[in-house]
Amino acid sequence: MKKTKTNHDTSKTHASNSKSKGGLTTISPPAKVKRSGSSPLVLASGIDSLNLAIDVYWGRTELFDYLELLKKSAASTRQDSPGFFEIGSPENKWPFLVRPHGKNGYEWMIYNKEFSFHIGRWTTPQSKPSVLAEIRSETLWHLGAKGAVELIKEILLSQGGTKITLKPSRVDLCVDALFSERTWKVKLIDYATTRSTYMAPHFTHKKMSGISIGRVNRH
Repeated sequence: MKKTKTNHDTSKTHASNSKSKGGLTTISPPAKVKRSGSSPLVLASGIDSLNLAIDVYWGRTELFDYLELLKKSAASTRQDSPGFFEIGSPENKWPFLVRPHGKNGYEWMIYNKEFSFHIGRWTTPQSKPSVLAEIRSETLWHLGAKGAVELIKEILLSQGGTKITLKPSRVDLCVDALFSERTWKVKLIDYATTRSTYMAPHFTHKKMSGISIGRVNRH
């Protein structure tokens, strides 16, 4: 489980809310205004990361040849090799980088600021997904989960996919909440509902500054 923190700040309060495609967002609250009342104020919430397991039937294999060429180039230069996909038209290019190696049985690893893909060298679905996709946090906030998933489908179809089945393999949710000073206490841990066995408060100058639930996965 991903580590999350809920922060407390008695010098800030909420200024305004708006709905983005990825969730609830706010602008910066004004300074030197204390939060009143006992109920927490939600400043932002939404999906922070989304991983997909994707089965693909590939109608052609030019994609494999192209990625292999870029992978060999990356291996020879010892730098991730740049490439791009044309989506719909030559003017609509989706740039990415290819790593010089694969991982866990996946031949190619490509990525950019929006997504990362692990792509297998097989033309029909096997015991493991054809593609593992990770959607970046910024992409989810900008496009929303539906928009990001639709873009992934568009990319795969443009590169020769004829039938695609997507399943979520991991979803991380996030919320940024503002608590009043009288409710911001260590005893908040008693109200946590989680499958994680790890919870810990954090202190700065003997004042509680946050609570962590779950440990960060280090790769």
